[in-house]
Amino acid sequence: MKQYLGIIITVFYALLIRGLAHIQVIDVNSIAFMFITPVVISFIPFFLNNQKFLENNVKIIFFPIISIILFLSLAVIKQWEDIACFLIIGFPYVLISIGMSFILKWIFQNNYTKFKKNTLAIFILPVLIGNIEKKLPKIKSTYTISNDIIINESTPKVYSKLLAVPNLTQVNKKGLLNIIGIPQPIYSSYNKATNTRFGYFENHILLKEKVIENRVNKKLVFKILDKESNFKSSPTLLHIFETKNLEFKNITYTLSKISNNQTKLQLSTEFTLNSNLRWYGKFWSNLIINDFESNLLKSLKKVIEKSLTDNFNYETNNNSIQNIQKIFENYIKYDESTDSPDNKDLMTISLKSLTKVSNPDNLELLINVWMYYDPTDFPSRELVLEVLMKNKSESLDAVIKRMKNKKKWETDEIAPYSDLQGLLIELHK
Repeated sequence: MKQYLGIIITVFYALLIRGLAHIQVIDVNSIAFMFITPVVISFIPFFLNNQKFLENNVKIIFFPIISIILFLSLAVIKQWEDIACFLIIGFPYVLISIGMSFILKWIFQNNYTKFKKNTLAIFILPVLIGNIEKKLPKIKSTYTISNDIIINESTPKVYSKLLAVPNLTQVNKKGLLNIIGIPQPIYSSYNKATNTRFGYFENHILLKEKVIENRVNKKLVFKILDKESNFKSSPTLLHIFETKNLEFKNITYTLSKISNNQTKLQLSTEFTLNSNLRWYGKFWSNLIINDFESNLLKSLKKVIEKSLTDNFNYETNNNSIQNIQKIFENYIKYDESTDSPDNKDLMTISLKSLTKVSNPDNLELLINVWMYYDPTDFPSRELVLEVLMKNKSESLDAVIKRMKNKKKWETDEIAPYSDLQGLLIELHK
């Protein structure tokens, strides 16, 4: 057991440093965390073990690597990181630990006792250097990454699918980056009144964008409103937007007419890196953004050329109704006055994604949600009313039908049944 003490202490030490980064004592995106910390991690087994450890090359190499894997696995479990962060952090950690292990072996072989006595200060190096880094100005660099594709459709038709992107679930293909946690886009909706677009991604991620330039059939430029977006389920994205290490400036679609039935669509992302690890941040940013743009353009090409929009709109509505029903039934089943943030986020996304609802059963479900889904600080009625207003005549019929089919516990004088009369008035406006 004693020989594995180095692994245990190394894991706890790495978690301690990551915990300090979590409370912003040091930055994750720093030399201290990305390079100095793995040096210390490599040093700990040498510091704790005896001369026999120096003679075992297998242990010298694999003890730090095992420690790093355990540390990052626990960080993922604690939701400090996700699989993408696991790789981004793990890559330099493993390389540095292997290199440092051989260097430390050479140093310790001839000066084992003396070196141990004079190296205790190494354990505070990440915090010391990290605090110095925090006081230094970060280097700012702006980059633009662009990808393009030829779509065999007219420019107006291609343009018409960019503000409100159709459901892409049937044409999306998962790449390696998606498997490790980079979310794929599902669809987007456009609010003409506020000139904003909501982009819906996997894992309940919601991206709100402001349209800052709109040249019909030629160009669309979006600005991400990160404070009004939702990245809670992605530690990688949450970390990026909270720390401002990477700031997205503009996302631009540029359309070029090739012929009446062929259009070149270019997608460009302009971003700024605020980091003293510019080269490493640029490597991962280029890799992720290039992959994302390329896959999105391929999906758009397929969905536009195959004219699957109507089917996708139907499927979007159908999936949203299923989500709403499941959340509502669980809420009623357990008779709660609160609901989880994830459920509330999914309920919001599902209600906002509904285009036009005319099915009587679905309308009855929405009316029941309007009446009975009321967790604290959740605007159920406003969200449902927006959907019902899109199809007033069927909605009015559904409300009248619901009033006639009063449940045994409902009375004319007590809400929420008594509020249905007010709902009728709103729908008549």
